[in-house]
Amino acid sequence: MFRRSSTTDFNYNQCDNSTGPFGWPDKFCMTDSNLVQSPINLCGFSTSPDSLSISSPSSFTTSATWSFVNDGRYLKLINPSPALTIDSNAITLNQLKSQTWNIGEIHIHVGRSDTEGSEHYIMGVQYGMEIQVMLYNSQYSSYQSAIDSSSSTAIVGLSQLYDVNAPGAEPTVLSDIAKAASSATSSGAKMSTSFKLDDLFTGLNSKTYSDLFFQYSGGLTTPNCNAVVQWVVMNTTVRVSSSTLQSLRDVQLPNGDKLSKYGNFRPIQPRNSRIIYSSKDLKSSAFFSSTYFNFPCPTYGIFQANFNCDIVHWWHARNLEIISIVLGGVLFLALLFICYLQSKLNELREQEEDYYYEEEKYGTEMEPVPMQQGYGAQFVPEPMSSYQ
Repeated sequence: MFRRSSTTDFNYNQCDNSTGPFGWPDKFCMTDSNLVQSPINLCGFSTSPDSLSISSPSSFTTSATWSFVNDGRYLKLINPSPALTIDSNAITLNQLKSQTWNIGEIHIHVGRSDTEGSEHYIMGVQYGMEIQVMLYNSQYSSYQSAIDSSSSTAIVGLSQLYDVNAPGAEPTVLSDIAKAASSATSSGAKMSTSFKLDDLFTGLNSKTYSDLFFQYSGGLTTPNCNAVVQWVVMNTTVRVSSSTLQSLRDVQLPNGDKLSKYGNFRPIQPRNSRIIYSSKDLKSSAFFSSTYFNFPCPTYGIFQANFNCDIVHWWHARNLEIISIVLGGVLFLALLFICYLQSKLNELREQEEDYYYEEEKYGTEMEPVPMQQGYGAQFVPEPMSSYQ
């Protein structure tokens, strides 16, 4: 396990095969994490062999202020005041029981339009925004220490997807976050308003969290892509307005670009036979049993955001060899054609030289006459006096 390169230069330009998302695995990500990358398309769910539940802990109903970070790579909230801790047994997942969790960061992901931006997909569908509440195990001194631990259960990513077409009203906190985003700094600017984490999920219509989530083992969605996250993704989307998404897209990055230029979402990654579990209440629903549990994952991938890259980027670096072969073939044919033209020009010059030689030899004006009739007739010079 080692880190391939510094992560200070990564970006979200999907046409950049070096430092953009398609170049991350080879350039930035930890070498032992490539089989458990995140995000993924959530489909083909399985019944959990264990109890899956998330109760609403008291810290989710505690109002806190956050610092907003915008450093060109991350749009996130950090350093909640007061510090927030989740009680033991509030989260019961496979491999995770009787653990106490601290709330570390909140990550915000949007795209270039209302129809893209979420990192996770649900049954092949991408949504306009995703907010990830990152919890780290209290046995670690900090969120960064949990990241560096290499433990697959060091962090829980509690993820909510947002959609402009979702039923219900937009949580007020979303517009507050969008307004505060314009003042975010690389070191973190304190928000003027506070909010409760429960406010991010008010569109769930007071249903308990245990009713509505999927869970799988994965990693961070940004370099170094550490495989230390148990992802919990809510099944039901929450409404977000187009104006809120536009305010987030209009956030200016330190390099002068707007967030809308590329968005800040990573493309979905290979599932690699990982199991995606569902919470128990989904399993018992007739609708979800017939629709979700029996819905096959696509075999050859799904439609993802099109960045209109040129052919080299669209096929990615692994197809450069094919492109080189094709271009080499075209150049070879062009050279053959040039050689053919040159040979024809040489023949014409030789004929012209023969003509002038004969003219000089006979000392009279010459004109070409056919030596034979029909297809392939050849011309030889003959004195014009022979026609007089």
